[in-house]
Amino acid sequence: MKTLAMGYLNIQRTRILLCVIIPALLPLGGIVLFQWLPTAVLKYFFFTKGIVAWTFTEYCTHRWAFHGRPNKSSKDRDMFNHTYHHTHPADMIITPFVRMLCAAVLIAGAWGLVAGSVWVAYPLGWLCGLASYLFMHYFLHQPAAVKYVPNLVKQHIWHHCKYHDKCFGVVSTFWDRVFKTQPAHFRELPEKMVRFYYSHHQLGEPYIEMIKHRLMAKTGTVEKHMGEAA
Repeated sequence: MKTLAMGYLNIQRTRILLCVIIPALLPLGGIVLFQWLPTAVLKYFFFTKGIVAWTFTEYCTHRWAFHGRPNKSSKDRDMFNHTYHHTHPADMIITPFVRMLCAAVLIAGAWGLVAGSVWVAYPLGWLCGLASYLFMHYFLHQPAAVKYVPNLVKQHIWHHCKYHDKCFGVVSTFWDRVFKTQPAHFRELPEKMVRFYYSHHQLGEPYIEMIKHRLMAKTGTVEKHMGEAA
């Protein structure tokens, strides 16, 4: 048993290490462009690569670091207890300090694109991806998100309530499609899932129905059901 446990831990460490190493190596692919691309274009190129690298880091961290290890107790409320977040989806543990820090990172990213060197564009892009993730994750747990990013909200609800081994992307669904961790098709969201996901907001019946209708309408499910009913 001890040997199996050590082997499991080594696999997890390797996976987490790859989540860091692979994004760190991505800028090497753009070095050859230095010879003929203007500096301004290179900045945007590396900044964009940094954001893309973050989406990969986010996916790998969520899948293998948060869901690939033994779960903690669902009663332990701390920022790194992912089990607690799954059982208390509306209790977002993001302090005002962390949010201000995210805003500072986004401002630094904008400044880096204008005044910084090419070499800081990639790490700033990665940090801006991280800040965007923290904001987006908080936003996905607010009812207003249904209006702007319904597909991401629906994917996140399914991840919380049913597919704990799928739907790992928060900012993007791209890597879920690449690694085939997105269900072939989503069924209509049961009302109890929607109520559980938004339990902290104490939404009334009309608001719950509006959320369900908007989520289904954006993915074509409502139109399909209406056509069958007719």
